[in-house]
Amino acid sequence: MKTAIISLLVSSLLLTAGCYTNRATKWEYQMVHTIGGINERTDQGWTVDSFVVKPDGSHDYLLKKPKP
Repeated sequence: MKTAIISLLVSSLLLTAGCYTNRATKWEYQMVHTIGGINERTDQGWTVDSFVVKPDGSHDYLLKKPKP
């Protein structure tokens, strides 16, 4: 029984160790002020990360894409 538990622990550690990668995604960011600007950049791989509605009713959009 003791060897079965040890075998289970060792095998689970080996399986999870292979799943870990130490590479974090690095991002590029760009600010856009119009929907047309968003449409142009989505073809280049940009996605909307967040946006802000300003008091005057205009919008600012923060775009991001992974760095090559």
